[in-house]
Amino acid sequence: MCPPLLAILPYAGMAVSAAGSVMGGMMQQSQAKAQAAAYERQAQMARLQGEYQAQRKQEDIDRVTGEQLAGAASAGVSLDGSPSDVIASTASSGALDTAALRWNARIQADDLGYQARIARMNGRNAMIGGIVGAAGGLLGDLGRFGAPSNTGAMGGNGGTVGRASPRRSYGFSFSPSP
Repeated sequence: MCPPLLAILPYAGMAVSAAGSVMGGMMQQSQAKAQAAAYERQAQMARLQGEYQAQRKQEDIDRVTGEQLAGAASAGVSLDGSPSDVIASTASSGALDTAALRWNARIQADDLGYQARIARMNGRNAMIGGIVGAAGGLLGDLGRFGAPSNTGAMGGNGGTVGRASPRRSYGFSFSPSP
């Protein structure tokens, strides 16, 4: 390989690694947004289903109270007193049932909405984590390139920066012949 190409390979590797970290964060954020949208759709469906069930329940209560009124009238019973109390009790009980159906649907929808918010937060955190991871990786790799190494590669000098040589001088020097 060409020496200039060898010199840029570590930097290219750092760039690819950083891009991979950012892309990973973007992918996780995209998945989290899709999950949040799914939770929001489920919340809307829970609201609609609760309202539908409450309406159906109210229709049943109206039918039952109508039958009670018709039964009392056909029997010639006055609506004063006990028959009126029975019809009122049925209507009151039905109203409580209808309210409970709406309340439960609202609770379920609120829970799904909360899960959607959590999914969006997780997506934002994943994106931030990808960016921070890329920056940290780049800075760490760049720091290693500037630090002295024991191998002498990438500008190091064998790890002897700032230290005196451990050899002693006795007035003569020895140099091996080539």
